[in-house]
Amino acid sequence: MPNIAKGPGFRIDVLTNGEHCPPHVHVDCPGEGWVARFTFSFADDRIALWDIVPVRKRPTAAVLESVRTIIAANLKRARDAWWGNLPRLGTCLENRWVDLAGGDIVVLDRRRPGPRVKQVVRAVYDPGTGTVRCTFSDGSDRLVRP
Repeated sequence: MPNIAKGPGFRIDVLTNGEHCPPHVHVDCPGEGWVARFTFSFADDRIALWDIVPVRKRPTAAVLESVRTIIAANLKRARDAWWGNLPRLGTCLENRWVDLAGGDIVVLDRRRPGPRVKQVVRAVYDPGTGTVRCTFSDGSDRLVRP
């Protein structure tokens, strides 16, 4: 269980047993009785609260934002831990539809028609550079610097 970071009363880890997509970290705050999961991506820098369980003493919005900020500051470390410890899951971008909007890759919830919409068939993370090489179903590829 690679530790990503610590905060006041909590720790942030990538778990390695029984994990599943999307990429996420677990935040354990035993003193307050809550555990939260935050998702992250290999395509961009978005970090989102996924869930909080059990809710004995729910954290405030300010606490959750401070957790999100700590994860953001350690995002490369979280990606490295996910990639290095969960190779069967990889980046979780495979078979996803993306919109190649300008220099960015926007992951879509479902396929949408459009000239820039492509399906990812392979996405390989490079921990040394923090980049992802995406190969698409049409044979093209793009280097992503999230």
